[in-house]
Amino acid sequence: MGKLVVNQSKSLWILISFFLFYSLAGHSAENEDNIWANISPIGGDFDYVVFSPSDPNIVYAVSGRFDTNRLLFKSHDSGNSWKIINDKFKGDRLVVHSEQPNTLLYFSRDGCLRKSIDSGVT
Repeated sequence: MGKLVVNQSKSLWILISFFLFYSLAGHSAENEDNIWANISPIGGDFDYVVFSPSDPNIVYAVSGRFDTNRLLFKSHDSGNSWKIINDKFKGDRLVVHSEQPNTLLYFSRDGCLRKSIDSGVT
């Protein structure tokens, strides 16, 4: 069973299935074949992905188990390329600020709500 995540403009759909991401880019009349492409970053088992509400090209992804250091990835091009932002991320359930795509809210391992203003680097 997978999770389906759609950006706000409904121009990019991402399916998380068996810890990989599949993209249905351009879900429109131009993409009549509805071909899904694997856009998973390399680096682990992914269980969470979130779009920036203010910039549909910005996507964050989290890999790893919650009880270990996790990897936080960021894409500036709708998942076509990924960069590791934090290799010791200790959070879960990301929310991206509605107007500031570098501001994240997430729950930490100690159960606190945390805020990062630098895309999760700190």
